[in-house]
Amino acid sequence: MVRLATPPVVDGDAGDWKHVTAVHEIRDQRGEVVARFRLGWDDQACYALFNVRDDSPLKNAATAIQELFKGGDAVGLCLGTTDGSTANQRIVAGPFGAGFAVMAMRPKWQKKSPYRYFTSASGELVYEHVAELAGAQVAAKAVGDGYVLELALPWKALGLTPGAGTIFTFDTQVVFSNPGGTANAATAWWRSVGADTASVWDIVAEARLHPELWGRARCFVNDPGPRIAVKADATSSARGVPISFELPRPAEVSLVIKDASGWVVAEP
Repeated sequence: MVRLATPPVVDGDAGDWKHVTAVHEIRDQRGEVVARFRLGWDDQACYALFNVRDDSPLKNAATAIQELFKGGDAVGLCLGTTDGSTANQRIVAGPFGAGFAVMAMRPKWQKKSPYRYFTSASGELVYEHVAELAGAQVAAKAVGDGYVLELALPWKALGLTPGAGTIFTFDTQVVFSNPGGTANAATAWWRSVGADTASVWDIVAEARLHPELWGRARCFVNDPGPRIAVKADATSSARGVPISFELPRPAEVSLVIKDASGWVVAEP
């Protein structure tokens, strides 16, 4: 998350973000990039810009704001504190009615606004607070290959405090509608992987938070820049240490290499 000297105008235009080079990717289950996002912050708010690839952009048929993630196109941000001092939460933004909406999903929260997610197969899931996020701003525009969505989320409404070097537990999600825009048809996460996180058929599974799968977001004062994977020189004499492990059953394995700051530097 890059500190912004001037808050972006939340209008669905990516022009305010061109100077932010810390760009992150969201990939689908096939490994294809389906979205890119940037994160910013100042003392007032957390900012995000999403560029999403979508053949049927900005379609969402949700009639209840609490089920915005179930109606079609939407983006989500999951946030918490590393010491657990602030309850985990998921912020979901997307088209709603004639405009756009931002809502917060919180399993535990001081201010109560309970909502019950229910399916006959999975039972029920009750959150203490599911409601519109006060003071949040959202705007989105369709572009050639999808859409751009921009967010401003007040720290006060999130119950979080930023600072240079502050680390939050974090994940982000893109939900895709079916071509007609009547329901969600697919989803992709930045970090979370699992049957529940990939579900689009069970509202209880889709509503559940999985903080144990989240990554981290760090507040930087200066833009740390992109981290580009560099292929090793085939003639290099450098040697590494073999990594050995056993799997409980036949499976494919991915190896992700990160530097000391947590940036992914290679995904061989």
